[in-house]
Amino acid sequence: MKLDSSKLSSGVRLALSMGAAAIAGAARSAEAQTATGNAEQHEQYFETIVVTGSNVRRVDTETANPVITIDRAAIERSGKVTLGDLVQDLPAVTGPYTNPRVNVGGGTGASTVSLRGLGADRTLILVNGHRYLYGDVNAIPAAAIERIEVLTDGASSVYGSDAIGGVVNFILRTNYQGAEFAANYGISDRDDGQRVGYHFVFGQSTDKGSILAGVDYNKFESILASNREFSKNAVYYYYGAAHVNGGVSYTPTGAIQLPLELKQQFGCPFPFATLKTLGQISNPPQLEDFRCFHPATDRYNFQAVNLELTPQERSSLFVVGNYKLTDHVEAYVEYFHNKTESAWQISPSGIGAALSRVVISAQSYYNPFGVDFGPDSFDFRTRLLGNGNRIGNYSTQVDQATAGFKGAFDDGSWQWNAYFNYGHPKALYHTSGYVDASRLSPGLGPSYKDGAGNLVCGTDPALGGSGPVAGCTPFDL
Repeated sequence: MKLDSSKLSSGVRLALSMGAAAIAGAARSAEAQTATGNAEQHEQYFETIVVTGSNVRRVDTETANPVITIDRAAIERSGKVTLGDLVQDLPAVTGPYTNPRVNVGGGTGASTVSLRGLGADRTLILVNGHRYLYGDVNAIPAAAIERIEVLTDGASSVYGSDAIGGVVNFILRTNYQGAEFAANYGISDRDDGQRVGYHFVFGQSTDKGSILAGVDYNKFESILASNREFSKNAVYYYYGAAHVNGGVSYTPTGAIQLPLELKQQFGCPFPFATLKTLGQISNPPQLEDFRCFHPATDRYNFQAVNLELTPQERSSLFVVGNYKLTDHVEAYVEYFHNKTESAWQISPSGIGAALSRVVISAQSYYNPFGVDFGPDSFDFRTRLLGNGNRIGNYSTQVDQATAGFKGAFDDGSWQWNAYFNYGHPKALYHTSGYVDASRLSPGLGPSYKDGAGNLVCGTDPALGGSGPVAGCTPFDL
């Protein structure tokens, strides 16, 4: 009987892993079998398999290193529209990696892969066995993928130090005949986090070659952390105990370090004061506008305005093709283009005299405490709600093209592959809501009202001062 080579390929691919040699041939044998009552000959065909993490082409037995395979059917069943969401669900992916759920330190819409907790820099990403030249696997269109092979053991002996954690190889679809269109829609049970997407794929295949092209689009709306019970509060861990609603002392009403005599005058258990009511203050401010700062109730919950899911919009275009020039030489090309728009959001900027190295003069018109605040004196912490939330917007474009020739010598035991691999990522990044402390500082220096009642920077000449400073506007933190 004739063996089914596709079933043999699937069975062996699941378990094969690294080899040490770089050459081996495609095996093909014809074996004469004599059935009872006839002498008809039958052939056995063994398909050549190239396993992720190895340069050995072989058809023999299994080896020890595990390769996890996610086929096209599993990708479609998962309902995932980005490869990052799919791969990061694997148990072997642990440790430091980013995805669209990472707001602080993320927000680019990117998903990286960290195998065995060794970091994305030690996990090698391949596309059809070629190095992927950009770390975001979401930029690879999911509609173009035939299967994903994950080598969960180190492959540094084959690929180098960037494969110490392992290898993820995205195999593109080939020999596809026909066309397909798919659309998806999703929304959470809280009526947020809406997701829409679609893809269109067209392919043509002949005995000489094939071509596959398509487009892929998906868009995710953001989810505020305050809309989920598990993420709406800042949580701190001190000495093994969790403190909910911990927040920070950089609050809109301020946390102002008091000198000893004022601490005693206020009767504060902690040496900090805060504004009694935000927006209600004398002009100029008076000590009566402030009260003691209580850490248990006055800290600022920055988590409430953070994002649980960052917004992103992604468009992709891809083309994959191959053509047999001769019986032993094949030309191939792979190209994909991705554009991603994404963003992050965190709380308004906090500023402190100690950490931000701004100095609030004791002679400021807006300083009723009679002492300097700065890195070498007393601390003054506040949060600038008037600036609005800090927001980052990313526009990222990725192009990667691979073109080459591959083939075998006459007997097929030696194979060769020559190709050119080009990648070009481009990103535009814009942030808002931050404070330039160097431009803020002059307005926090000495200030007074002149004879015309105008508030100016400088020291009052009537009191022996030097007079107004040009180009400076006093600022009330």
